[in-house]
Amino acid sequence: MSANCLQGIRFAVKAWYADGSDVLSTVQVTVDSGGTRGVTVTSPAAGASVASPVSVAGFENSGTAVDMQIYLDGGLVYDRANVQSLDAQIAMSAGTHGITLKSWYADGTDLFSTVSVTATSGSPRGVTITGPLDGTSVSSPVHVVAYEDSGSATDMQVYVDGTLVFDQKNVESIDTRLGMASGTRYVVVKSWYADGTNLSSAVSITVN
Repeated sequence: MSANCLQGIRFAVKAWYADGSDVLSTVQVTVDSGGTRGVTVTSPAAGASVASPVSVAGFENSGTAVDMQIYLDGGLVYDRANVQSLDAQIAMSAGTHGITLKSWYADGTDLFSTVSVTATSGSPRGVTITGPLDGTSVSSPVHVVAYEDSGSATDMQVYVDGTLVFDQKNVESIDTRLGMASGTRYVVVKSWYADGTNLSSAVSITVN
């Protein structure tokens, strides 16, 4: 069988109910194992009206991306290395915006997909990291300074390479020094709210 052959796959989803009955729905799809690489934006839908912050999610289908980024109106707003999917909350002012999800590969090439949406909130919530700056080289302990702009956070946290290293309740800003091992580090500052939602911002730094 050719490596580029088409294969048919049937998916079934079944719902069960308290009276023992069930409902089944199936769909037939065709998978091309030699298909073209691509980037898909799964949220928000193109042309949608959405409230800020906007949940931006998507993936690339080759599993080989070395970096994925989110651009808002052409400006880079989110960057994460060594992932093949993203799911982030992006603050936007009211109006129409272009959201681009881009994946980068080891050979220097990139792929991207763009959707246009209308943000309905004129007062976007968001997290801003004022230090350290993205792409900078710093010494340990690293001075981490950040704030969220709604004034309603119930908790703020710092993650280093995906591990929670700092947690402070009932604040809207943090100013702390954190020990970090030498090398490239991915620092995320996250704010939590009473309704269970959260917002985050991230930087990639080099610790000397």
